[in-house]
Amino acid sequence: MEGLAWDCVAAGMSPPLAPTTCAIVRLVALEQGCTMGRLLEVVPCSEAAVRQQLSRLVRAGVLDKSRVQCGAGRWHGVYRLSAGGVRMVLQWEREHA
Repeated sequence: MEGLAWDCVAAGMSPPLAPTTCAIVRLVALEQGCTMGRLLEVVPCSEAAVRQQLSRLVRAGVLDKSRVQCGAGRWHGVYRLSAGGVRMVLQWEREHA
């Protein structure tokens, strides 16, 4: 996470995001979608903290959540960048390339 969060801090991202939030956005962007399990493997925060950030990002229109079936009838939430999230990440990259 340090690398993912530090990239955001070092680049002076606008809008400014908390390091955890920025790390979540960057990981979702890099992996083109993440489950909660994957995020918890990388982001050193409690599950409750990650869930809170994900909820905020979905409400803000940065991430979309979909559900996929993963064997034995189990469903998992998958978070991906929304169209607005893609524009935000592309803007960051243009401004700080």
